[in-house]
Amino acid sequence: MHARKFRLVLALGLAVLVADQATKLLAVKHLTPGLANAALETGAVTTLAERDQVLSELGPLQQIALYYTAVENPCRTNGRLCPEVKVFESGWSWRYAENKGAAWSMFARLPDGLRLPLLLGVSSLAVLFMLAFVRKVEPDQKALLVALGLLMGGALGNLVDRAHMGYVVDFILWYYGDFYWPTFNVADVGISTGMGLIILTSLLDYLASRRAVPAETGVAQP
Repeated sequence: MHARKFRLVLALGLAVLVADQATKLLAVKHLTPGLANAALETGAVTTLAERDQVLSELGPLQQIALYYTAVENPCRTNGRLCPEVKVFESGWSWRYAENKGAAWSMFARLPDGLRLPLLLGVSSLAVLFMLAFVRKVEPDQKALLVALGLLMGGALGNLVDRAHMGYVVDFILWYYGDFYWPTFNVADVGISTGMGLIILTSLLDYLASRRAVPAETGVAQP
């Protein structure tokens, strides 16, 4: 019984993790010169055309290896090669960003020697807590298991970023007029959706219990 619950949570967590890391690699590849520069033995690309030429010569495994071993702060030296790409003119762009902190850049101004161990530790403890909590979830609480899987995948996605780069890659930008939502990623979507699902199911359970009390006692609910 426990094995089935763990399989569901781990499968969802792995799916979110893979989607998150794959989209971050694509963001670095298409929104920065990071992969192309990492592939060059000397120098750096100076135009988007040069970047695309270098990338065309790299296989998928080479790109993955470079992303996890050689890419760091790809927009630091040549920001003009990190263009914002419009998806919808009225409110959606792809834009590369680095978040050294947690959600909404919390703790980003802490010294690196304190910030990174703190965030890695908190993320690791959160994943361990979720794994332990799965044992307490009833098998028929599918929505809660799905939420835990989404939360775990999101936490792991950002944990992997911090472990090998020291920051989290964000690339989804939503805005309306002069209002800009903080740039985010697929891991953040998993975390937000998981939290939303937990809040929704908790609210529905509460409302169901409120309706059940009058039925059991025979007292009309005002």
